[in-house]
Amino acid sequence: QSGGREVRKRGANAIACFAGEMQRERASAIVERLYRRALSFDNGNAAALEGWAFELESSGNYKAALSLLDRVAGANPANAEARLRLAVNRDRTGFTLGNPSSLYAPCLTADNPPWVRAVAYQQLVGALIDRERWDEARALIRQALDAVPGEPGLVAQQVYVLDRLRRGVEARSIARGPAMRAREEDTARYRYAVQPRTELDAACRVLDERPALTALARAVGA
Repeated sequence: QSGGREVRKRGANAIACFAGEMQRERASAIVERLYRRALSFDNGNAAALEGWAFELESSGNYKAALSLLDRVAGANPANAEARLRLAVNRDRTGFTLGNPSSLYAPCLTADNPPWVRAVAYQQLVGALIDRERWDEARALIRQALDAVPGEPGLVAQQVYVLDRLRRGVEARSIARGPAMRAREEDTARYRYAVQPRTELDAACRVLDERPALTALARAVGA
């Protein structure tokens, strides 16, 4: 019986890994079906949960993504990206009732990757901007840039807030700096928009069949 479970887990990993490669090739028509199939083999397969949650989030189905992200974060507390995506989607669906500070707190600690902290700070600054709490936003941006120096998204928010505070000279000086000329690929927001790979890569490593799956995904998506 234990052998059967292992076979099903390996089968789930194989399907999830293939679905992840199809997702990379933007063959979204069958991706959801593949992730569902993987979960029919192993309903706790973290790779399938992570990949399917991203597909749902990308299509704007935040509530459906939430339940999957909750399971990913619960199964692997060390998955910082899952924690962040869970917080962002809870925020989007009104979970915080306008006060997201406690929601993003786990994403701001030093053990998180810099880009995760940067996105969390940007979400918190954005909430203050929405409520026109300019002085608080300025103070939080300073704190954020101490934690994640030079992050372009935070610098852009800083320029906007300074402008609203009628500190135009300072805003223009910062706007001429290198952070505002950064490539989009070098921003935390761009990283957030990219397919998460923590669990999917782990599944593919276990299989050691990634090259063949990548080739197959490209052939099917062509």
